[in-house]
Amino acid sequence: QAQRRVEGYFASRDADAATTAAKGADVERARAQLASAEADLAKAQTDLARREKLAGGGAVSGDELTIAENRLRESTAAVGAAQAALDEAKAQQVSAAGQARAASALVEGADVAGNPEVCARVRQLLGR
Repeated sequence: QAQRRVEGYFASRDADAATTAAKGADVERARAQLASAEADLAKAQTDLARREKLAGGGAVSGDELTIAENRLRESTAAVGAAQAALDEAKAQQVSAAGQARAASALVEGADVAGNPEVCARVRQLLGR
């Protein structure tokens, strides 16, 4: 039983390391989404400014101006949502890294046969 439990520790360590790597990819994806949302926001700001200038001379309808204002609000919200997603991805990455360190601590410095739990159980079974 001790050996199976320790083998489980090794498997958990490997799985947690893979999870940490995946969380790193999630952070990079969230960064890209934030950059895209920021670019959309910059475009929306430029479009609205351009339409506001043209609206004074009557070259742009009130509807077009309203659409541009709404697009700016939507883009601003999208940046906020993308920033929140990035913050969440970073937090999950930190959590996964902590779990990986904890799992690694259980198996560091020994293989299954040399693990202190296994050795203690072997000694116990041998009556030592």
